[in-house]
Amino acid sequence: MDPQIDAPFIPLETILSGKDSALLCLLPGMAHTAPQRIEDSNIVLRHLCADALKEILLYLNPDKVINLLIEFVEKLEKIFGTKFSNAQKLKIVVHTGCALERQITHNSIKYNKALAGEIEPLKLDKVKRTASVFERILQITLDEDELSYIAAMI
Repeated sequence: MDPQIDAPFIPLETILSGKDSALLCLLPGMAHTAPQRIEDSNIVLRHLCADALKEILLYLNPDKVINLLIEFVEKLEKIFGTKFSNAQKLKIVVHTGCALERQITHNSIKYNKALAGEIEPLKLDKVKRTASVFERILQITLDEDELSYIAAMI
């Protein structure tokens, strides 16, 4: 929402979409910065994800896991052959970060088919294979309920 103050306003949706990154030059301290390429817009997404996780996570260090979470999303894009919107990436990263923490605290959530819908087995299998990165690097295994919620976001 535009706060109606004497400053440039850039809607969050514009930043998340990765479009019109030249608008970022309007921000204070960015006046002499060249416009970012679309590929570089991930830096904004990375900071938004890290900030959100810093507010939520208690045990996992967002600065330590953010690269792994972004890598997870990139691998999901590759295995599904699609490009997620930045808003969808943010949602997957934050949910997955929280899911990892829930596994650490043994407080995982149960997948509600009535609320989130039925998950196609092949879709769930792809998410499961991609999530093996957490097992390999963090020694954390996401249970099927957590993986089902991630699959439902795709």
